[in-house]
Amino acid sequence: MFQDGGTFPAKMRAAVQLPVVMAVYNGDLDTVEETLAAGVNAFLVEEDVGGSEGLYGAVCALKDFVRGRAAIYVSDRADVAGAAGVEGLILGAQALPTVVARRTMQAAAEEGGSVLVGRRVSSEEDGLRAEKEGADLILFSTD
Repeated sequence: MFQDGGTFPAKMRAAVQLPVVMAVYNGDLDTVEETLAAGVNAFLVEEDVGGSEGLYGAVCALKDFVRGRAAIYVSDRADVAGAAGVEGLILGAQALPTVVARRTMQAAAEEGGSVLVGRRVSSEEDGLRAEKEGADLILFSTD
């Protein structure tokens, strides 16, 4: 059983600081400081921030603003997550296979760096499949 404030070694690739309190980033940096103060320690940047260039820009702006105070994950886009050098990627049901996304992220990561690749699932069956495919973390969603 995991204890609050501990770490969970993600198959010797990276570590997740527990507990994780994740917020979806909407592209508005004005709310980030308040969100951090409320205890958020991870942000998920989704693609609806303006195409590839807009998404990359939003991820980089958030990363510069946060400066290590929270982990940053990108939804579905391994290319953008890897190029921006963030902590990880959360894949949806229609996204790349976990192993392909991991290779894409590792290729872009700094030498020796490690990345997390997670899956957003909506059922226990999907969660078990994601675990079998090598997902480091699973985000259960009812959407």
